[in-house]
Amino acid sequence: MIKWLRKIRQWQHFARLGIPVFLNKDDEPCFKRESGVNADPVIIVSVPKSGTYLFGELLSAVGVQSLDIHIAAYGFQDLRYVSKEFAIAHSEKTFEMVPFDKVLPLVRPGQFLVSHFPYTEETARLLKRFKIIFTYRDLRDTLVSTMRWVAKKGQLAGSPEGWEQLPDGPEKMERFIEKHGEHYLGNIKAMRDWAVQPGVLNLSFEEIQGDHGAPRQVQAVQRILDLLGISLTESDIKQALQKCLGKETLTFSGKRSSRKDLWSDKVEEFCKTNGADELDAFWAKAR
Repeated sequence: MIKWLRKIRQWQHFARLGIPVFLNKDDEPCFKRESGVNADPVIIVSVPKSGTYLFGELLSAVGVQSLDIHIAAYGFQDLRYVSKEFAIAHSEKTFEMVPFDKVLPLVRPGQFLVSHFPYTEETARLLKRFKIIFTYRDLRDTLVSTMRWVAKKGQLAGSPEGWEQLPDGPEKMERFIEKHGEHYLGNIKAMRDWAVQPGVLNLSFEEIQGDHGAPRQVQAVQRILDLLGISLTESDIKQALQKCLGKETLTFSGKRSSRKDLWSDKVEEFCKTNGADELDAFWAKAR
């Protein structure tokens, strides 16, 4: 009886907010009835612009069910019923202000969602039943990709800060760093300690892209499969990679960001002064 009352309250909480939830085959409230082949709920905790949706596509390709939800501590972006174009242009209309401790219980075994959670002991406790994949990327490339994303969003909003309409080049990158560099890098630093938590799988964007060679790329996918208890052949792994790499997702434009034509001494000094090298080394060592 107590368990049923808890389930009813969970359903009512979301129903009152107009957020669709369902009952799965075990009569448990959930965001989707479908589940994947693995026995646990999964979450991707990604440094922004380190392949959040690429890793999500990969999980889908190996048989884990996507919830199409991007969760934060204070709410979540519900992408279940909107197009990619709508989500980019009207992200505020897809966001639901529901605390994550209310959202996470509705993620069922065989399903996954994505996040940029900073590391805290409270968040780690709430994710105790999840398999956690932490993803990171060379921080200089992360900042370049972030600049491109923020500029794209700004252009859709009429370029409120002015720099968004500048042609790609060092001036544009410097203006972004001046306005947003410390904010974004600070958020990334707050994620650092996910990499050293027991049971967390650490993977780099570069590994999954094949920058370190095909054998290590396949090995990276195999490490995901081992974490989730999924068995696939090497041929299946390669097919899953082919299906995902280069696919246009919510935040991927179809080509990788390059810092070649955007970098300057000023931007490099910002990275060095703000600990980018130390953070890159920390994650490489924790792998």
